[in-house]
Amino acid sequence: MKKRILGMLAAFILLLPALQAAAAEVPAGTANLDYTFNNIDGGEVSTQSNGKPKILVFFKTTCWNCIQTLSDISSSEWIKSGDVEVCAIEVVGPPNISVDDVVTFRDNYCSEGYITFATSDWVNGANNAMFAYVNLFNLGNPITTPLVVMVNSDNEIRGITTGVLSASEIENTYLPLLNSNADDTDTPDDSQNPDEPQNPDDSQNPDDSQNPDDSQNPDDSQNPDDSKNPDDSQNPDDSQNPDDSQNPDDSQKPSDSKDSDDSKESSGGSESQESIVKKDPGAEYAEFLAKTANSLRNTKENQIVINTKTWTCFNRTMLEAIKSRPDVTVIVNYIYEGKPYVLTIPAGTDVNLFMDENGFAGFRYIEKVLNTKK
Repeated sequence: MKKRILGMLAAFILLLPALQAAAAEVPAGTANLDYTFNNIDGGEVSTQSNGKPKILVFFKTTCWNCIQTLSDISSSEWIKSGDVEVCAIEVVGPPNISVDDVVTFRDNYCSEGYITFATSDWVNGANNAMFAYVNLFNLGNPITTPLVVMVNSDNEIRGITTGVLSASEIENTYLPLLNSNADDTDTPDDSQNPDEPQNPDDSQNPDDSQNPDDSQNPDDSQNPDDSKNPDDSQNPDDSQNPDDSQNPDDSQKPSDSKDSDDSKESSGGSESQESIVKKDPGAEYAEFLAKTANSLRNTKENQIVINTKTWTCFNRTMLEAIKSRPDVTVIVNYIYEGKPYVLTIPAGTDVNLFMDENGFAGFRYIEKVLNTKK
């Protein structure tokens, strides 16, 4: 009876309308990121290629697009050759998703056994790794899972998409790229349907995942060096050094003379926007963190995501807010020296560990303290 129900559910899922995958443009020679996760069968799974092409699928067990994408890949003909390694990495993790949940997902939808499945804990989770890829290509907010990253044998990223992706699209569009010369500059640019507007931010899509970096770009596709829109506040890789005048490990308050572009934050699915106006940077910094602290105190979720490309430290107001909500995990997506970083402060962390006598704590210093505690 259980198998019959699962079969009917799978058939129903395949009939559901799914958002077409949105592809980001990937320059030739883009180096892959390096993360390691726990293989559900024992051992480890790395994002790095091991002498042959690798496809990384960041997914959620409750995501219909993920079910459709992974089940299609698992039953495809090209995966059977073993020429391409496919790794599915679950991004939610404990306490909400257990290893047994991932095993059940694999057994129900990818029983052929050609896909390696991995999971991770929340603090060092695949969620952070997924958004590191998102930030690398400025994919925007919110992101539609699955996030699929195509890596060639030279450990270079040759393609990245969000949303449902069929095995035939991978075979026809991305496998040639994975097997091509690294100097080949042809990149998939959502050529399957160039006239159809992508809209993964549709409120009716249950697969929308909150991306800590930009709530106005439905394809979650940021471009770190977008020369066509240098004033776009969604660009976390602004050519200016955000926090030019401060050391993120220093306890002093930033005195950046630029206008702040930290206008967006999301808290458990809700989003607030700070008006972009010219003001004293010190006042702007205090206002940004005051609003963020207020969002944290009032959130009904078990985590809050903070997005900033200018500021790289907390003040006393924000640290006291974190202390007042020991039930909430704080995730900070920030830029330091042009590179995106993700800071995760687990729920219940004692902020006194990294607050100086003036009430400030740099993000880089917080990371060092948290890493020391592990």
